[in-house]
Amino acid sequence: MNEPLQEQDEFAPQIMQVRVTNGNSFDINDRFDGVPYNFPKMTPVDIPVDAAHHIFGWYDGVDRDAMRLHVQRRFGWNTPERIENGSAMLFFDQLHISPIRFRLVQVAEDDPEPPEGAKEDLQKPTKKYANKLMQSADERAGRA
Repeated sequence: MNEPLQEQDEFAPQIMQVRVTNGNSFDINDRFDGVPYNFPKMTPVDIPVDAAHHIFGWYDGVDRDAMRLHVQRRFGWNTPERIENGSAMLFFDQLHISPIRFRLVQVAEDDPEPPEGAKEDLQKPTKKYANKLMQSADERAGRA
């Protein structure tokens, strides 16, 4: 059954992408959400977690056998001939999939003083208004 969601530390690393390396002697092409994904042989490709789940059946902690069945069915490697001669398993074993973890940290919004050594010109906005219409509106409202 489904396990209850556990609270996570807000600074704990989060999986934001998945790195896929196709170790086979052929390229793999697929699509997810209208976006084509190409996995050239021996080239690492970073893809979103949702795409990895859709294309490879991957999620953090997935059972490799379940993922193998999904991949073999998706790419047509589950034919009796390929299962019997072992090429389906060989093709799957050549796929290396690993999570890419990021640590998201809180950003201080109210920083009263610039850091020591900061250049003055970087602290000032280069332009107060994006266009003359916004400047005119502020002047008419008495905010300028």
